[in-house]
Amino acid sequence: MAYNLDEVVASIDALHATKDNAHIATIQDQLQRLQKSEHGYTLGRQLLHRPQAPVQYFGALTITVFVTTHPDQVIPHAQQLLPDLVATMYEVYSQGRQHAYVLRKLISGFALIYRLLAASESSDARLDPATLLVQSPQFTVAEIGALTEPQWEILLQFYTIMPEDYRRETSKQLHENVKRDVWPSVSQVLIHDPPNQVLAMGAAAAWVPYIATADGFLSPRYSVDDARPLIQYMLAGLTPSDLEGAAVALSGLTEVYEMCPSLLDTDTKNQVTEILFTPGHYGPRVIDNVIGGGELADDSTFVDAFVTFLGAYLGHHILYLSRHLHEESVQQILRIVLRFCHFDGQSPLEESVSEPLLMFWEEFVSTLEHDATFIKQTFQNNPESYKAHTEARDQILQQCTQVYWQKAQIHDELPSELVQYRTSVGDLFVSVSELISIPFYITIADSVKSALQASNATDLEVSLYMWYKVTEELAFYDECSDHTSIVVDVFRQGLIEGASALMGQQTYVSRQLEITTLRLLGSLKFVFNTDAGAEYLSAVLEFLFGVILTGSVPSLIASKTVLEICQESPARMVPFLPNLEPVVEQMIGDGRVDNVIRERMCNAVVSIAQGVKDPAQFASVIKAVVSKIVAVAASLINDPDVLAAIEDYAVSLVSCINEVAKASRLPEDHDDWLTPDQQRQTNEYWSQDPLEIKPLILNCISQFGLQVDLLARNPIVVEKCCHIFKNGLGEAVDGPFCFPLATILDFISTKIPATDPAHCIPLYSLLETITITSAPKLGANEVAEIVRIAFVDRQAQLTHDSDLVKPVLLVFTTLIDKTPSHLIKLSAFQNQGLLFALEAFSSKDIFTIKAVNQFWSKFLQLKRGSHEDHQLLQNLVVGDGGRQSLGFRLTEALTVSFVTGLRSSLEHYYPVFRTLVAKLPMHFKQWLSVVVESLPLTKCGQEVRQQFVSQLMVTRGQRQAHDVLKRFWLAANGLSEYK
Repeated sequence: MAYNLDEVVASIDALHATKDNAHIATIQDQLQRLQKSEHGYTLGRQLLHRPQAPVQYFGALTITVFVTTHPDQVIPHAQQLLPDLVATMYEVYSQGRQHAYVLRKLISGFALIYRLLAASESSDARLDPATLLVQSPQFTVAEIGALTEPQWEILLQFYTIMPEDYRRETSKQLHENVKRDVWPSVSQVLIHDPPNQVLAMGAAAAWVPYIATADGFLSPRYSVDDARPLIQYMLAGLTPSDLEGAAVALSGLTEVYEMCPSLLDTDTKNQVTEILFTPGHYGPRVIDNVIGGGELADDSTFVDAFVTFLGAYLGHHILYLSRHLHEESVQQILRIVLRFCHFDGQSPLEESVSEPLLMFWEEFVSTLEHDATFIKQTFQNNPESYKAHTEARDQILQQCTQVYWQKAQIHDELPSELVQYRTSVGDLFVSVSELISIPFYITIADSVKSALQASNATDLEVSLYMWYKVTEELAFYDECSDHTSIVVDVFRQGLIEGASALMGQQTYVSRQLEITTLRLLGSLKFVFNTDAGAEYLSAVLEFLFGVILTGSVPSLIASKTVLEICQESPARMVPFLPNLEPVVEQMIGDGRVDNVIRERMCNAVVSIAQGVKDPAQFASVIKAVVSKIVAVAASLINDPDVLAAIEDYAVSLVSCINEVAKASRLPEDHDDWLTPDQQRQTNEYWSQDPLEIKPLILNCISQFGLQVDLLARNPIVVEKCCHIFKNGLGEAVDGPFCFPLATILDFISTKIPATDPAHCIPLYSLLETITITSAPKLGANEVAEIVRIAFVDRQAQLTHDSDLVKPVLLVFTTLIDKTPSHLIKLSAFQNQGLLFALEAFSSKDIFTIKAVNQFWSKFLQLKRGSHEDHQLLQNLVVGDGGRQSLGFRLTEALTVSFVTGLRSSLEHYYPVFRTLVAKLPMHFKQWLSVVVESLPLTKCGQEVRQQFVSQLMVTRGQRQAHDVLKRFWLAANGLSEYK
């Protein structure tokens, strides 16, 4: 490919000058073709002799592209090309620092050529690049001492770039040659203390991750002795006189600890410990300087590197530290770290030490917890040492949590960074609580009491926050029974009164204190279900409703807390029911109340009534709440203009009924909740329904969900109406929301045709729930009715409305799983439903594909089917065994969909293939052979297709079929599997 050098240079200049993307793309295409051509190397050399740095850089890049594109042409001439590049390096170096990036690219090209040579089997591969780079036939101690500045620069640049470029290489030959021919020279260079410390330190640090990679291909690996010059050089670089070099050294040492700690022997580890923690040595001097605001504190790069290295050191030694806590030397290390974390009490937003080291403290506590049994066994014959270990542990963790307690305090604001920091500190407190348990919980409680006594809002807020985090975790695992007396004691000390007083200060901290107190009370809900805790319910509720009625942002948290207390301790809340009912009714009638709060309060008051365990009293509460909703709704419905303006409020009323329904559900352990006699009484009451609550609820559903057009079209209303019905399904004891199946099916049948298909999913989900919860009660007529509602009456709509395909398939799947006998015998299902399920394979929607495969898998397995059902299934699928049989059509639809489907969907098809192989091996092999042979696959020959069928049948439907199917999909789509 011929070229004109001046035109090439002009194109390079134009590439940097133009902003026209189309023009840039054209120039790039032309230049890239030249770079990859047989003239690429010559062109690159010519461009390097031009004076402009951008042109020179393009020349260096061109050489790299040529070497990458034509490795076979390069390797035989590598011994000639490498010295040629070195000579060019010195020419470029002499042109000044503005050409430094060109020099780096040339060195990278040199490393690339050497990599090709070293990875080859060529006898020329035995070569020390240093001899070429310093232009000397040998590289001895004498030569190192006599190196000039340009030689040092080029050599150290190579020792930096080469390991970075080789880090991802997988050639064993390459790594062996580097270790044999390159590493000895690197070691000698580091031993003789190169003049450019920053550059040399960068080179040293670059070798650490390379060695970690290369060791995976070497035998023997880099040894402690091999690495000693490298590590000692980096340790020697820890001086206060060169912060830039020290930062690089710290980063390199961090990688040693994290990536290849096997390079550290005991002596070196002890040396590092002495450097970091012996008074008067490097580590304590750095910490003193940073904490004291010295010159080191202003260098964030250095501080970050030091903290990261400190964390790596501590992480590496974490097991030793946790097992030797009773030793003074270990305690001294941890005290120094804590002093550094404290950082004179500065906010974590003003320092960068405490947050990175927080991870170590979390891991340290976790290690102590997981290692507790081993530690106890270690000291079983030495109780005094075990006691000293435990006391030291508690003391260190007490100091640690005190440091971070102070760091997590809020003063003027709560930016997102501090929110995350506080969350992490809270996790630390949780870990310490899990380790020390009750004593630590008492410590937190004491800090709350101290803050109350001092009327200190800042201290109180952070103590309550940590208490909340710990208690929330305990409550989640239901481990709070031993903590009640501690909580009650804090209430006795005036928690509510003291916190309320401080909230009145109208500061940022006081507002945050309100939010934290509300969250804490929600986590303490277990306390109010005890005699001691119930004593404080009145004060707590007064506080919570005081917040709710303000309508402020915290009112949402307060309403959630009230609901949680009511659900946790309904019996304890019964005395407050007469006062709560009118409040809730007022909220129902007030459109200004936040919708979520209104809904939660409806749930709360009904949850309390549920706790009475008296169906008549329970019914009277529901009657009052629902009647109020009906009355308010009537006033809205009668004025369409008003209704349109406050539609959200009207929708919230439907949600309120749903919350009433949720609160009316019996607990899962209903036999423990109600005695047999109470269950009998409840059934009798609701079978008579003297207050006519069920008709009242159904009338509400009818009005909201069917009659009032504006609301009936609202998707939230559709969803909530379905949830109202769902809440009554599957109940073991009759209740206000338990309705006959015919009533629910009638609602669905009426609602689906009038609803936008995109909003019909809750209705189909309700049909699924009916099938799941009422399967034993479903006879042939009920199943036929469900199929009619979900499918038969919707067939015309289904042909052009893909939104409904998946919901219908899910209903079929649930029916075939729960009531197979009734469904499989249904003519509408046999004649139309199965055809519909076949056609669904043509969908491109991943969720529909998942649903259709689930259906066919369940259908073919028919787990709950009788012998008669399985015989019918066999007849339906196999038929005459020909191309018109259901089995053949299924095989065809399944295979075509599979082959043309997305890779991410493959696992959805596997169960159907496996079931067909296992249940119908002879027929399926015949069908699949015909289908696969006729597939229009240009990238997959007949031999591959035949092998696929044979290999799949050999699996007999076992898990190995997955690999066979995946390989065929890849072959059919012309793809390869990369591992």
